[in-house]
Amino acid sequence: LQADVHSVPLPDASLDGAVCRLDAHHFRRPTEFLTEVYRLLKPGAWFLFVDTVGIEGDEQASKALDEFETIRDPSHVRDHLASEWKSWIASSGFEVKEQRPLHHRYPLVSWMDRMSVAEPNRMLLSEILRNADDALRGYLQPEESNESELSFLLHQTAIAAIRK
Repeated sequence: LQADVHSVPLPDASLDGAVCRLDAHHFRRPTEFLTEVYRLLKPGAWFLFVDTVGIEGDEQASKALDEFETIRDPSHVRDHLASEWKSWIASSGFEVKEQRPLHHRYPLVSWMDRMSVAEPNRMLLSEILRNADDALRGYLQPEESNESELSFLLHQTAIAAIRK
């Protein structure tokens, strides 16, 4: 089934569970998406949500993170905050059972390869990672290996919830 996440052509309360994994940073209307997930799930059904998240308490650094991600993938919209996702999921009628932070280290080259990033943007992403300001650097934690392989962390939130 391929459909708009805001309007899935399935009946109300037709699913026993749903997973959204590393997609939501592409959604322009995240709360509408959550309303649709709630509509689709049966009472008592589970919802597992995982996505990259922005930088809590630093709007400027979060914006820089989004710019970094958009250079690699123009369909990127925003890495919302973990606290926003938890609040939105609860406000959509779900009972949040658990929320956990996840951290994944990505080699820069393979991260760019997955999106076939063109050479000028590859150099730009490398420069941004090497010269990030303190807040963005602290968040991405760039490291260079002995083979000059640059890598960085992306932070995610995992939320398990139940439809009330």
